[in-house]
Amino acid sequence: MLARILKRVPDDKCVLVDWTSLDRHWFSGQIRPPDRAALFDKYLWLWFKGQGDALWFEVPEVGWDSAAETISFTNGRNRTALITKHQRYVPVALEGDESEWGPVRGAVVRPLEDGDLVILPDLPILSSDEWDRCMRGEAEW
Repeated sequence: MLARILKRVPDDKCVLVDWTSLDRHWFSGQIRPPDRAALFDKYLWLWFKGQGDALWFEVPEVGWDSAAETISFTNGRNRTALITKHQRYVPVALEGDESEWGPVRGAVVRPLEDGDLVILPDLPILSSDEWDRCMRGEAEW
């Protein structure tokens, strides 16, 4: 699936990263990543915005704690877990110069700007109505 990237915080820096080199830093943090095997292979509608004919993906906001060498999330750990369940490259937003720190710098494949096209796993997008029905037990994931 092709989507254009969209960052929530204007001053953040977006990059495409190879998550395989960052995954161990996520696991070493206090907040464990979601169990990828248990995740449903569907995106939430909240992660996308429609503008014209284009599909815009709101990139996960990743933080880097240089002292602990761990990854944390402001917003987007489930998005990241779902994408990395299916592919190694993920678009993320970093604050300031976090893309220059050690393991993060080594994982950056290329910089991204708002509107750049990225490849995401080809998965269905769960609508808000479908989400509500699932939460009420009226439908299955």
